[in-house]
Amino acid sequence: MPNIVNVYCTESVFFNLTQDSRSLSLRVFAAKPPTETLGISVFVTGYPSSGISFGSGSLAANAQEVVIYGSFSSQVRPVGPVNITLSFSGPQANFFSADMLQTAILGVIQVSAYNTSIHSQTAVGLSNNYGYNYNAYGSLQLVASCSTFLTTASCGPRVMDVPPSGGSLPTLTVFAGDRNGQVHVGFQLVGAAAPFFTIDPVIINVQAPVFLNLPRIVPTSDTTVFNVSLASPVARALTICLQVDQQKARVEPSAVTLTAGDSVAIFKLITTADISQILISTVLSGDDATLFTAPYTSSVDVREFIYFDSLPAEIEYQPLYSSTPVSIVARTKNPARSRFTLSLNAPQGLAHTSLDWSQGATSLTINVTATASYRQQGTASFSLSSQDSSVFFLTQSQWQFLVRERLRLAQWDVVPVINKQITSSIGYTYMSASSGTAKIVVSVSLLGPAASTAVLVNADASFSCGGGAGGCNKPVSIALGEISDDLTVFYTLSGDDSKYFYPVLPQVVSVAGPVEVLRESDKLVVGLRTPITVRLHGRISSDLNLIVYTNSPNVTVSPSVVTVAPNASKDVTVMLSANGIPANSQFNLGINCTGVDSAYHQVPDYWSLLYTLQYAIKVRNVPQIVAKDSLTSDVVVDLGGPVLHDLSITVYSSYATFTPQTMAVQAGAKWTSFKGKWSVAGPATLVYQLGGTDQYLFQKPSANQLIVQDSLVVADVPIMLESSTVSNPITIKTSSTNPSLKDLQIRIILSGDIAAACQVQPTVLRLRPNYASHTFTIFSGPIGGDLIVSFELSGDDAGLFQIPQPVKITVTSGSSSSFLSDY
Repeated sequence: MPNIVNVYCTESVFFNLTQDSRSLSLRVFAAKPPTETLGISVFVTGYPSSGISFGSGSLAANAQEVVIYGSFSSQVRPVGPVNITLSFSGPQANFFSADMLQTAILGVIQVSAYNTSIHSQTAVGLSNNYGYNYNAYGSLQLVASCSTFLTTASCGPRVMDVPPSGGSLPTLTVFAGDRNGQVHVGFQLVGAAAPFFTIDPVIINVQAPVFLNLPRIVPTSDTTVFNVSLASPVARALTICLQVDQQKARVEPSAVTLTAGDSVAIFKLITTADISQILISTVLSGDDATLFTAPYTSSVDVREFIYFDSLPAEIEYQPLYSSTPVSIVARTKNPARSRFTLSLNAPQGLAHTSLDWSQGATSLTINVTATASYRQQGTASFSLSSQDSSVFFLTQSQWQFLVRERLRLAQWDVVPVINKQITSSIGYTYMSASSGTAKIVVSVSLLGPAASTAVLVNADASFSCGGGAGGCNKPVSIALGEISDDLTVFYTLSGDDSKYFYPVLPQVVSVAGPVEVLRESDKLVVGLRTPITVRLHGRISSDLNLIVYTNSPNVTVSPSVVTVAPNASKDVTVMLSANGIPANSQFNLGINCTGVDSAYHQVPDYWSLLYTLQYAIKVRNVPQIVAKDSLTSDVVVDLGGPVLHDLSITVYSSYATFTPQTMAVQAGAKWTSFKGKWSVAGPATLVYQLGGTDQYLFQKPSANQLIVQDSLVVADVPIMLESSTVSNPITIKTSSTNPSLKDLQIRIILSGDIAAACQVQPTVLRLRPNYASHTFTIFSGPIGGDLIVSFELSGDDAGLFQIPQPVKITVTSGSSSSFLSDY
């Protein structure tokens, strides 16, 4: 019986296929090796077998395995089930046999894909390059499925038809979102021909870019801090390593590892003075390295930086006098290794100082002055020569500026005082650069405590003047009200050319109140303390010192300084005293204010308060009470100072005669006298009139008041009165009828040892006008003795009469009585 050897056939699929050829391999394995060479022929039967051929093979003596290769004989590649049988040749052919191998020729659908970036899309290429023909088996479809890791990508279309006989396949598109990660694309074969094809899945990396945020030019001998940023944060771990090509420069740290959630790494680039360029490359590693794309190698130039202090945004043009220059300061960190020159390209109308930078210097100051007779808005530029630019770098090359003029504010024409109108003006000198006319509107508004009663006479100062020198000037008038306080005047600029003018600062106007000196006369008496009242009409909210002074050393003010509190009276009284100075001398009174609130008080002009000194005439020995028709003693008139030439003093009073009435005082005299007598009882007033050459050297004396009294006569008073009897009527009468008499009450009072036993009837007599006399009676008691009768006056006219003297009546126990005559 022959030796039966089991033969195993396997098919291997190779991936490195070209469009023009594809090889098949058949592995033959003998369970027991032949002892002689065994020839092997391969026979293929089935639908696709017409296009497949295998070469002959042999199993060498003592060998157990051989691979026999086959190929397609035509360009069309059929797929489907095939049967493979072996036949053997050689001395031991009968000893070997093999069962038929039932297998299939599979078509391979090729997949090509590329990584993509966030916010992008990529195509997954599908191809049936060998034109596998599956018409005999029905339809074939691909169903794509996408799963993501981290990313927000999607893909489509989902279902695709595979055309027979090598037709083109549709393209699968992967749409990347805003997050990096991985897209796993898998395929499922659907349809009757699905068992005869194969396709592999693919992984696409959605990558986020990595940005090297380093300036193109960095300063020499310095440390530049920069960062490397990621378009998406790290999911697991990412190490960023920066490498430089220069030994004299370094990056610290050389590598930074970012963990989940990080998106920025901070580095320092440290340079030295003798390098001009650095190449920096980026290497990524770590779990997330495939999810990011490293930047290309970057070239960085190293220069000596020229820094500028803050460039002035404005240049003031002062048309009436020399403009003040603005300074531009340029600096370097290290001394300049050679001399070089900056270039300043400025528009017309600007002048500047030297731009030469000395060797070894670390700064250069450039003074720029506006010289043009117009305003402008312009741009100037700084630059370096091509040779110097390889060593230095300007951190700022453009300078934008505005040449502006200040509006002129005139002083107020008068001191701002309540209830006055003040006028100022605002204007400019030259035209605008933009046109021959400066179009500007100055709006004026008022604020502050004093604004409530103040009124703008002209609300806007609107300019529209022609070009050339001379400019414009507009008035600003304010009618002040009754409030002394702060008034803030605001100026708002508008109009096409307002940008060429500086804003006008608000003006704080201190509205003052007048300081008024209240005086009845411009005369001051020598030797007397004369009160002077100063009335303040201005604001007093903090403190105010009122100072009163004179220009004469013989005239003193007390107190000379008065501190006025906010809640105090605004009337301040001081005393003036003049001593050792002759009459007719003159002096000026001055007022000044100091302190926080002094600006709110307008003091009178010094020369407006002129005083002339006089002697004070004093009248002495004027009796307070004088009896009617009685001549007074001498009334002395003290002149207070000598008469220089002549003086007359005339005295007047109603119902009076004087001796003399006019007193003529001669030169050198210092006093005179007179006497007076009144014919009517009542209040009397002495008034005086001065005359003569020297009347202006003396102050007319004040009027004197006195009382002229009438007498009361008590008549018919008994000397003796018998006890227990009633006296005859006793009469009280005035010396004359007084038609001005209003009311006089006379009370009759009894006193003495027997007064308690006696009575008077009536006890009170009331004298009326034109009634010159009244009577009363006395009832004597049973006891004898002396009775004193006295009188007491009351009523409106009591002071116009002299009180009668008391009288004594003797009461006897006998029957005789005697009477006194008028008392």
